[in-house]
Amino acid sequence: MILRYQNSLLTAALFGAGTLWIDHRPILAGLCFGALCYKPHFGLLVPVGLLAGCHWRALGAAFGSAAALCALSLIVFGWETWNGFLAAAAGSPAT
Repeated sequence: MILRYQNSLLTAALFGAGTLWIDHRPILAGLCFGALCYKPHFGLLVPVGLLAGCHWRALGAAFGSAAALCALSLIVFGWETWNGFLAAAAGSPAT
């Protein structure tokens, strides 16, 4: 049960820090938003919000950090993990 709360605290901390820093430190905010790539629905929500607010530097940093984290996971865990994730995502029911 404690693991579920650790995930939500990390998500809230990254989203809150990104929101707090968006005006004064857009690159740092983008890094926080990019680190949220482990939650797929934020992968759709955050870029739309950054585009609507014309936060181009934060958007670029978010894409860069998400791509770097995906590449790092590919290096560390291998393609089999990504293949399993994509297979599970394709087979899940859309509700």
